[in-house]
Formats: sequence, structure tokens, C-alpha cells
Amino acid sequence: MSAFLFLAPFFGVISGWLLLGERITWGVIVGGIFIFLGIFLVNWPEPKLR
Repeated sequence: MSAFLFLAPFFGVISGWLLLGERITWGVIVGGIFIFLGIFLVNWPEPKLR
């Protein structure tokens, strides 16, 4: 659950774009991809050993 706290900056950028008309640059898009990739990796289940 705490891994999803990393989405706060992403939603801040989206809110700024929607409400304030801020530009979303390639750097922001790449950063968002890294955020989602990190959350995906953190929540990936560990393989169970027999």
C-alpha cells in the first residue's frame, strides 16, 4: 500500500496540467513511466520456493 504514495507527484503533475494548463514535457512523461515501473516492481510477488 505504501508503494502507491509514490503516485502523489504524478497526480500533482496531472492536476497542474488539467487545472493550471502547465506543459507536460518528455522528461515528465519519462519520469511518470519510471514511477509506474517502480511501483510495478515493488508489488511484483516473490517466487515461492519449494
